[in-house]
Amino acid sequence: MTTFLLLLYSLLPGFAKLIGNQLPMIFNIPILIALFLTNQKKIKLRRIDNYVLAFIGYAIFISLISLFYLPSQPVTIFMGIYMYIIPILGYFFAYLLDFNEVIKALKVIAITHVLFAIFIYPLTPIYPYIAVFASLFRTGVFGERMTSVSGSLGLSSLMLICFACFFFNLKTIKDIIILLLTLIGLIFAQQRGAWLGAILILVVNGLELIKTGHFKIKSSTLSRGFLIFVFGIVLIASGVFKVESLIERYQDPFGEQAVGERQNQWEDGFDNLFRYPLGTGVGQVGQVARVGGWSAFKACPDGDYPRVFSETGTPGVLFYVLIFTLVAFIFFYSKFNNIAVKTGFFVFVGLSVQMIGSNVTEFYFVNFLYWLFVGYMLSDLKTRNSKLVIT
Repeated sequence: MTTFLLLLYSLLPGFAKLIGNQLPMIFNIPILIALFLTNQKKIKLRRIDNYVLAFIGYAIFISLISLFYLPSQPVTIFMGIYMYIIPILGYFFAYLLDFNEVIKALKVIAITHVLFAIFIYPLTPIYPYIAVFASLFRTGVFGERMTSVSGSLGLSSLMLICFACFFFNLKTIKDIIILLLTLIGLIFAQQRGAWLGAILILVVNGLELIKTGHFKIKSSTLSRGFLIFVFGIVLIASGVFKVESLIERYQDPFGEQAVGERQNQWEDGFDNLFRYPLGTGVGQVGQVARVGGWSAFKACPDGDYPRVFSETGTPGVLFYVLIFTLVAFIFFYSKFNNIAVKTGFFVFVGLSVQMIGSNVTEFYFVNFLYWLFVGYMLSDLKTRNSKLVIT
């Protein structure tokens, strides 16, 4: 049931595009209720959890209050609540959803989205026959980028999460094949932020292994690397996946124009923060705001951090500072013996990079997974005698 519900959640944007109406998107709420009812467990909240609840409560409060004293858009306020705030409850689902069951579900989700992305990819032989259908999902997608039901950015962030999950949970040949499929989506979505996030996952993993004294190059690791290399050569040689635009983006990994745009949006985000230190309310400056034709606030459609800081104000800044402080504590003091903690940590590392220049947590299934893995990452943290410890 968990696999079915999570897969359905991930496909809701596709149903919305098929019927040309956003109504199916609100079905994330009954899906979350069903997940809760089918995975009920007794939850004992920790002090850390209270900060997450406080952030959720504050974000909703300031969003509703802003309707009365700021030039906010009512429609996008409520869209922001169900697309950004409600998925944060994923943090508490880490108490309910068995980690191994989530990994199994993500394997099905990854296969489904990558195969669909290949099916509607414009460079495949069958594309001329399905062009009308594919256009429902490729509208607004640039050039030869691969996409699924939520655009190339949504696909890249979902594949980045799956990459972090599968890379640290390889047990069989089937797992390696699924990882390779995930890499197709991750690479050919052509999102630089996702590429950099994946690279940082590998770099930080190496640092973590050195820190714990476990850094070894095993024959199995070399075999996997060789298999991935051969897989890439076969893809290129097949001619199905053209690599010209891929190479162009690789040769310019940061993108001068893109960096300039993101820098301006970070400046606009801080300007919003200084003008509205309590926040503008959710759904006012990011991608969601486009639905209402943008608001009176400065837009930050390509950067989660300036968006969150704009919309939730100083309390939002302090909350994220707390999260990153806990992440640093985990890196320096955890031995990563708990695979759920380790996987959650590296999901957070990868997405944190992509969030610098992309609003990935406005994709509400990605946002749910983001907070679910934050929950797993922090699951070993406890306070004992007013001190933070790792159990």
